[in-house]
Amino acid sequence: MQPLALPLLTTLLSYSIADAAPAYCPLDAARHVVLLPNVGATQVPTNASLWVVENAFQSEPVTRLFDGVTNEEITLETITHATKTGVVLQLRPERSLTPNQMYRVENARTEDGAQGLTFVTGSDRDDEAPPTPFILSVGSGYTDCTGYGLLVRVELEEAGIAFAEDPDGALSGFGHRERLGLYAEEGEEQSFRVFAFDIAGNKSPLSATERGTLESPDDDGGWFCTCTETPRSGLAFALALPLLVLLRRRR
Repeated sequence: MQPLALPLLTTLLSYSIADAAPAYCPLDAARHVVLLPNVGATQVPTNASLWVVENAFQSEPVTRLFDGVTNEEITLETITHATKTGVVLQLRPERSLTPNQMYRVENARTEDGAQGLTFVTGSDRDDEAPPTPFILSVGSGYTDCTGYGLLVRVELEEAGIAFAEDPDGALSGFGHRERLGLYAEEGEEQSFRVFAFDIAGNKSPLSATERGTLESPDDDGGWFCTCTETPRSGLAFALALPLLVLLRRRR
């Protein structure tokens, strides 16, 4: 029995050690990670929405918005923008925010790891469409912790969320600030167009059609990461304990 037990023990322990260091997943710590507004932002339009990345591997609590003066909770309507690389939620207040007022966001994490944030509104709403994102380059890279994707570097003239749309009209990816990730199979040419939403939910015109082919990436970092591996190290170690005892007794 010992010749069978030893290889099995080795496998379980290696499985446990490998799982002890999970893949890089910056969204693991919260259900929602705020993309907009930025921490401490001012002159935020009164028709602004909260833009968050949905982490499917976390549950309650959901993101909440409060008036920073009266502490009244603001009711939020959820608009889902599902893409092939993750889900962006637009949490839109059911009524316009008060001008020149501070607001507080709770039960969400910022991109730099802070829990919650505050922002201050400006004097009016924003109903003007943002400019079309300018595409700087198309390459390959890590867009989530499950594999590779097309990496599109874009330039946004104002704060916003960029999306990529495939020829069928489906959303193939999203991005914040200077780059976005698109789902693609390795060696497959992908056609797409890019547009952006600003913080108020105004949509830009679509860009011209671009194309890219997914190749092996030359970097080793993740950026978008809406997934996580199910913890298995505890289970593997628990299964290994009886084998450790058995081997010790047979000596």
